[in-house]
Formats: sequence, structure tokens, C-alpha cells
Amino acid sequence: MGHQGDGVDRRSHGSGHTCYRMGGCGSVGRKPVGHALLLGNFGRMMAVRLELPFDARRPAKSTVGGGHPCRRCQPASWLWRALTSIVRERLPAPALFRGQDRRKLALNADRPRCRSRTGSPSGYAMNRTISVIFRVIPLIMGAVCLSFGLYILAGPDDANRFVAGHVNVGLTAICYALFTTAATIIRQLINRYGRVWAIILPLSGYVAAAAAILWGIVLANRDNTAENLTAGFVVIGIGFVAACVSTVAAASTKFTLIQSAQLLEPQGGPPEGAHSRAVGAVLLAVPVVSAVVGFSLAIGLLVRGDTPGFVAGHVLIGLSAICTALIALVASIVRQVRNEFSDGERSAWPWLVAAAGTINVLLGLFVLFISHEPYRLAPGCVLIGLGLICFSILSKVLLLALVWRRTFALANRIPLMPIGTALTCLFFAAFLFEAAGTDPAFFVPAHVLVGLGAVCFTLFSIVSILEAGTSE
Repeated sequence: MGHQGDGVDRRSHGSGHTCYRMGGCGSVGRKPVGHALLLGNFGRMMAVRLELPFDARRPAKSTVGGGHPCRRCQPASWLWRALTSIVRERLPAPALFRGQDRRKLALNADRPRCRSRTGSPSGYAMNRTISVIFRVIPLIMGAVCLSFGLYILAGPDDANRFVAGHVNVGLTAICYALFTTAATIIRQLINRYGRVWAIILPLSGYVAAAAAILWGIVLANRDNTAENLTAGFVVIGIGFVAACVSTVAAASTKFTLIQSAQLLEPQGGPPEGAHSRAVGAVLLAVPVVSAVVGFSLAIGLLVRGDTPGFVAGHVLIGLSAICTALIALVASIVRQVRNEFSDGERSAWPWLVAAAGTINVLLGLFVLFISHEPYRLAPGCVLIGLGLICFSILSKVLLLALVWRRTFALANRIPLMPIGTALTCLFFAAFLFEAAGTDPAFFVPAHVLVGLGAVCFTLFSIVSILEAGTSE
């Protein structure tokens, strides 16, 4: 029977079980109602606020028979934990829970936490479902680029389709390299990372980049035609970018040590297991060499003075600018892992990436408005899209800089930047598709911008992973 004198309902379930839940679970004499459970638990939460006796507001821990949880009490228990967790998040602890005993009611122990290599908690563990989604996004975007490129190539045989199709297929290498970066970081965050993955993931990214570069060389030397030269050198530039992204994956093999490095004195030496100085220099040399070689090839193409050289040269400048932006990302990761990241770098690296993106966009606008020739449309529009990719990379470099040894309240908003750039690419492509109906010169930029939008959206998953890995 229920005894209501002390505000606690003690109702027997018929098998020796007594429910001490405030307001009762409704098993005797009435049908359990959802809102009754809500009010009962909300009342107990308010009891915490009003500092009522602890026994009258403690969560029910009763069992039925052989120790099985009471099914009628379980929903209310879940609701109690959820309400307490929400209030604990929204209100400061001193305002709601005063005293050590009341802090325990927040049930912080129920929150999953991951541990760093030092064994200390390093933030909340990434949800397994979310981790799978973030790893699948680069693969899906790579499949989109590959299938879209093959679909374009399957159409009528003309120069525009040849260039647009091969460029989209080449962008698959960048998406796969981004997948290796995502998988490298995520597997560390969910404690599923071993020595084999540390070798396989970056190595496979380098293989994809090398395949793109070799394929571009074959295209550029297969036939002495404008479309072969243009598509070949653009794919070579895409291979350079994929190699730089694979280097980000290689640098991220020690990503979880960033948290350990922040516990040390600034410039006080790297944590145990960090990249050596020689390894860090090699990792940084990859994007530097890629950018230098890319700019050199671009200058050589522009010196030719013909249409294929003009188109491929300007696009290769944009791809080399992306390699320059990736220098900042690789340097930020390596130097934070080694505890060498200084306050000056906090602004220097983001400014470098922002400058690369701005140069691409301004150069694209310059090419578009420098003349009325139709061949200027493709490199001009594509340069703007490549600038948007630089700004997507900026979100990652900016995040690493802002959260190093400090707290940044809006860190979880930074992943919105690559979403904005991806939507800009796709909306821009939509207008170009409409223009291509009357002017074939818009065909190549319209189709290439779809692939660039897929790359931007892939970068969204990377910056989201970085945000999860650097959060406290």
C-alpha cells in the first residue's frame, strides 16, 4: 500500500519490491501516466534546488525479484538523469548544487569520457555512430566525384567533357586522402588505433596522390591536344594537393598528444612519443615542395602564351595556393604535438591560409574580367572555387590556433565554415549550369565546381573531428 505521509510513495509490486520513487510508479491502483512520471522527477529536481532532505529526493535504486530493475521505475529514472544533466549543463554548479553531496546528483559519472595517452581524461568520447558518419562522408564525396566524372566522360566526345570529367575523377584522390586523415584522428579518439593503422592510412593516401600525379603526366603527354594538356596538368596539381592532405594524416598519427603537450610548460620540450625534430621537418617539407613545384609548373605554362597554358597555368596556381594553405595545417599539428607552437604562430598560420584563399578569389575575378574571351571563364570560376577550399582549410587552422592552451567558447561553430563554402560552390555551379545552356564555355567550370563543393563538404567532417579531438 502507499504511504504518503512523508511525501514518498512506497508501493509494492507484488513480488517483494517496494518503490521509493516520489509520486510512485503507478503500479498499484492506477495506470502509469507519462506526465505523472515527468512531474514526479521534476519535483525531485526542484527538491534539490530547495535543499529538501536527501532521502526524500534520492533516485530510486530498487529491483524486482532477483535484482532486475523495475521496468515501471526505469523510464522515470532515465528522465531524472536527463533532466539533471540538462540543468547541470545550463546552470552554473554553485547556483544549483551547493555542497559535495549535491554535486554527485549531477551524475557526471554517467558521461562517457575518453582517455589520452597519459591516462587522464581528455574530453568526451566521440559517439561511435558519429565517428562512422564522419569517416563515411569523405568516401561518399569521393564516390560522388568519381561517378560524376565517369558520367561526364561517358557522354559525347568533346574537349569540354574530357577536361571536366578527368578533373572530377582526379578530385577523388583528394577525398580519399581526406578520408585517411579522418580515420587517423577518429580511430585515436575511439581507442581503436594501432601501429598498423598508423602505416596503412597515410601510405594509402600517398598511393592515391602518386596515382593522380602519374595519371596526369600520362594525360599531358598522350596526345598533343589542348584538352590533354589542360586536363593533365590540372590532375597533376590535384595529385600535389592529395599528397599534402596525406601528410596531414601522417602528422595526425600523434594527434592525441596535443592534449598531453598542453599540460607541459610552454616550449618545455615535446611529450613522450611525439614526432622527432627530423620527422617534423620531413612532414613540413612535403607541402612546401609541392607548392614550389606547382608554382614553377604554373609559371612555365603561362610563359607558353597559348590558351591551354593560360587555363592550366592559372588553375595550377590555385592548386599550389591550396598546398601553401596546407603548409599551415601540417605545421600547426606538428608543432603542437611537439609543444613548440608559439603565440606568434597563433595568428601567423591563419593569416597565411586566409591570404592564399584571398589571392585565389581575387585572381579568379581578375581573370574573369580581364577580357571577353570565352576561354577565361573556366580558370576564373575554378580559381574562385579553389579559394573557397582554402577558406575551408582556414577553419581547421583557425580552430587549432584558438584552442591551443586556452578555451574558445565558439569552437563548435567553426565547422559551419566549410558548410558555407560547400553551399557557395554548389549554388555557384547551379548558376553556371544555367548559363551553360546558352554558352558552352560555362560547361567546364559548372561541372568542376560540383567536385570542389564535394571537397569542401569533406573538409567539414575533418574540422568537426578536430573540434571533437581538441575539446576539453
